[in-house]
Amino acid sequence: MQDETTVQKSPDTGEETYLGDFIKLDVFLVDLFKAFKRFWWTAVIFVAVFCVAAYFYCKKEYKPYYTAQASFSISAENTSSIASGASSFSSYYNSGIAEQLSKTFSYIINSETMRSILYDQLGANAMNGTISAKNNVESAPIFTITVTSSSPEDAYNLLEAVIEHYPRLAQYIIGETQMSIFTKPKMPTEPTNPFSCKKEIVTATAAGLFLSLLIMAVYALTRNTVRQRDDIKKKLNQKCLVEVPWVNIKKRRNNAETMVTISQKHAGFSEAFRYLKRRVVNHLDRHKKKIIAVTSACPGEGKTTVSYNLALSIAQSGKKVALLDMDLARKSLQKYLSAPEDKPGIIDLISGKCEIADIITKSDYGLHIFFAGNGKAKKYQHEDYDTLLDYVKENYEYVIIDVAPTALVSDTAQIMSRADETIFVLRQDYTPVEKVKESIKFVYDVNATIMGFVFNAVSEGFEGYKGSYYGYSYGSYYGKKYGYYGKRYGKKYGYSGYGSGYGYGYGRHSDKKKGYGYGYGGESKGYGYGYGYGGTDGGEFIKERIKSEGEEE
Repeated sequence: MQDETTVQKSPDTGEETYLGDFIKLDVFLVDLFKAFKRFWWTAVIFVAVFCVAAYFYCKKEYKPYYTAQASFSISAENTSSIASGASSFSSYYNSGIAEQLSKTFSYIINSETMRSILYDQLGANAMNGTISAKNNVESAPIFTITVTSSSPEDAYNLLEAVIEHYPRLAQYIIGETQMSIFTKPKMPTEPTNPFSCKKEIVTATAAGLFLSLLIMAVYALTRNTVRQRDDIKKKLNQKCLVEVPWVNIKKRRNNAETMVTISQKHAGFSEAFRYLKRRVVNHLDRHKKKIIAVTSACPGEGKTTVSYNLALSIAQSGKKVALLDMDLARKSLQKYLSAPEDKPGIIDLISGKCEIADIITKSDYGLHIFFAGNGKAKKYQHEDYDTLLDYVKENYEYVIIDVAPTALVSDTAQIMSRADETIFVLRQDYTPVEKVKESIKFVYDVNATIMGFVFNAVSEGFEGYKGSYYGYSYGSYYGKKYGYYGKRYGKKYGYSGYGSGYGYGYGRHSDKKKGYGYGYGGESKGYGYGYGYGGTDGGEFIKERIKSEGEEE
């Protein structure tokens, strides 16, 4: 079935183009490219193994052959000399004599009689080689004998024997003959077929690449991950709270683990967390709740980054916020924020080694962080967390808890059951959908509720558009949702305009009678198609709609 996401309508002609097949092909090509980046080493291994196997096969099957040659002319006895009683050989040949010599030469060379003579002379029951004869010049008795053998000595000896015995056999067929040698036979020193396996190597390389490409194609076809915002609703039946863009950060010289934060002034990244903060705070205030647990299906999806930046964003607004690192096994916050290794934390508190006041670390904007602490994480009972959770609930306006990925640690269930809401972090095109569904079921099994999903590290397109956040996040969302108004006001006023707030867009007009806007960013592309904010009043209208939508949450 065609829907608005797979049909593009021309604003000028009104003609509709179905894009479904192209989108599927594009998704496959993206997945294939990602599979290549991930499994390129399999191609190297396959090609290397196949080439080595081809080389040894060629080496095993290779048999060198040596060739010995001799070129000469054959003179028949002069008949006039015979009549006069003098024996001589003619150096003049008419076409009849030349033709007769040409027809009989190969026959004599390869006759059974010649073979028997050669066997006797060489002292063998079979010839180690083949003999071929060639008439070099048409209508002239000039010939070349070629002997090919796996042994250079056999090739040379066989050729010498043929030259020696040919005149004696030829006299029974064409009379007395005399051979005048032009090119004397030589002992061959190099094989005529030097070792080479280029053809086999090329074939092996092609086979290795084909097999690895086939495996990558199967991988690409069987992948089922969340690639776009809409997939969260379609595949998981969950709500997407925000899209957080991919941000490249430079690694530290000491190879320490780093974390991108809103303090680093990545515009799109910071704007995403400001928007997430508004939605979270409005939701918690409306329902009189304050504790949020942040989790994910698998490690590496960015839940610690989301936890920290969400807490920091709320703290920036002057609220009293506590951030608890209760992923006690990984202790990610301590690593990312370079906290002292001996800094007491939650593990120390639960173990009875310190008091709550000892584990509070004040961070930027008055954010209070409770690190995981020292020692190895153990399996704690539900009651072990009660004192701490009761304390933060009593003393802070909002509490963000970074918990371990679902179902990996038994403590996760206990912590989430005490939280008011759960935010699920899902990295784009990372975790299989079935794995995410299992994690969602786990959350519901412990009677926790999911407020929504944070779609993390979003970078669409073939290579990924790791650029402006506005280009693909709110620009895409509001560009489509409110693009109608931009188009409407663009036509009315004929001017270009910018949609403010989170959905930066640019208007475009072809003339004063027909001005229409396009959203800066589309749900499937880096730039929108047919949606936008055009129109001077359209931008203000969008701004108000975005503001009211944020307040509703």
